[in-house]
Amino acid sequence: MDVFFQINNIQPHIIHYEDVLEDSQSVCEKFVDFVEIETNFTFNIDTSKFNRQNNQLNLEWENRYRSERGILSG
Repeated sequence: MDVFFQINNIQPHIIHYEDVLEDSQSVCEKFVDFVEIETNFTFNIDTSKFNRQNNQLNLEWENRYRSERGILSG
């Protein structure tokens, strides 16, 4: 994926799951600034049901991603 962004001169806005859990308001404010949207909305995920998706299928996808990324970047 990094290669795609570099080739197309795109600076992605990266959001980490853990950061959203820690401070959703700040992460969302930074994102709407990045996409140049004006809002006074209060972002609150406290009432959302976030669950980490951690099972064998996710592990297989992670391993595949890491393997393919290694091939692309090497």
